[in-house]
Amino acid sequence: MVSTKRYAFLRRAGGLGGAVTLVAVSEARRGWVMWALPALLFLIAFFHRSAPGIIAKDLMHDFDTTAAVVGLLSATYFYAYAGLMIPAGLCIDAFGVRRVVSVGGLVMGFGTVAMGLAATPRALFAARFAVGARRRYDLHRRAQGRRDVVSHPDALACSRP
Repeated sequence: MVSTKRYAFLRRAGGLGGAVTLVAVSEARRGWVMWALPALLFLIAFFHRSAPGIIAKDLMHDFDTTAAVVGLLSATYFYAYAGLMIPAGLCIDAFGVRRVVSVGGLVMGFGTVAMGLAATPRALFAARFAVGARRRYDLHRRAQGRRDVVSHPDALACSRP
């Protein structure tokens, strides 16, 4: 059965000075948008994983470093990813999926811009850590539904004597 529920969003006609009107959007279209935004962030994060390997020679030249430092820069992404597993789950539980994924997308965006503008290796590492931190919050978003089933209070009641 196709859902007929509709949502209303504000839309401003004619730029910032135009009138604000409500636009109805079907539930199916809203669902696709809600799926597409995190999927786009996932795709961008996928490119971030391989970026240092592609620009390794440029990084070594611009920052006057060795291949070992570029390797450590690549690993910084995964250090943030692994170190923020538990905090990401706690944030998802406390603030909800939408807020945490939205903030994570902003952190990744700022980290991306900061990597491009970094003048020192320390700034480059900090920006890379921010990009990796966002990735951890995205994975917890996808696992949230499965974790709710396991942590439901009724599921624990069956195991009590």
